[in-house]
Amino acid sequence: MNPTLLVAVDSIRALLHRRLLVALMLALLGLTAVFSVTVTKVKKSILEASELAAGISDGELTEAEQEQARQGIDQAGSFFLAGFYWFSAFGGTVVALFICCTAVASDLRRGTIHMILAKPVTRSQFLIGKYCGAIAVLFGYSLLAGIALVIFTQVNDLELNLAAQYAPWLMFCQSLMVGSVAMLLSLLLHPLLAAVVAFFASAGFFSSPNPLFFVLPSYDQFNVFGLIMNGRLIALEDILTLTIYAFDVAAIFLLLALWRFRSRDLI
Repeated sequence: MNPTLLVAVDSIRALLHRRLLVALMLALLGLTAVFSVTVTKVKKSILEASELAAGISDGELTEAEQEQARQGIDQAGSFFLAGFYWFSAFGGTVVALFICCTAVASDLRRGTIHMILAKPVTRSQFLIGKYCGAIAVLFGYSLLAGIALVIFTQVNDLELNLAAQYAPWLMFCQSLMVGSVAMLLSLLLHPLLAAVVAFFASAGFFSSPNPLFFVLPSYDQFNVFGLIMNGRLIALEDILTLTIYAFDVAAIFLLLALWRFRSRDLI
């Protein structure tokens, strides 16, 4: 079997056996479920309050009042859906930072990297294998978040626009970029510091005159929170463009990580 694939499989196995990571993922998914239940109860309370108000007014609502009530409920639904997506996307970012910042650092700390590289495994194969294993776990988390999003919308009878339909994939693309940046920085900085820097290493934190605005990747383009809130649609061409952009950024930072890892002194 290819050494890179062996390292990737072993990396996935090791990640799934890390109690802290599994606990983090389960906690985020559990909090997502709690958020869903809470939102369902809030929506039910809003509907009951609307029906009560209609009863107090001694009669049926006019068409204008009914339309206004429907718009209010739709806006509340968009807010709940956007909040659900934001929470899931934030969880994906946290998982990406945790996995990619410790992918190589954990082997360096334990000294197991020397045992692995003593076998017919090059540094490039080791790093690419670790990277592929991390991305596989991130994709699994995004898939679970996507399933949770579908269940959430079905339970709350919410309509999925195009932005919301592709939100889990865009969340994975964002996690892919964040993870790639985090892996490179973990080879230069302490894992904790690398996670903090990678989180803020976005062009969205800088304005146009700053040169970092043109160098750093833009995570904000993948946050469909505003699109869901405003009910705006994005075309399939936009999603394809964002996907290509995310994979390009990931490839660039992976190449930089390979360059740095080849010249790093493994102590």
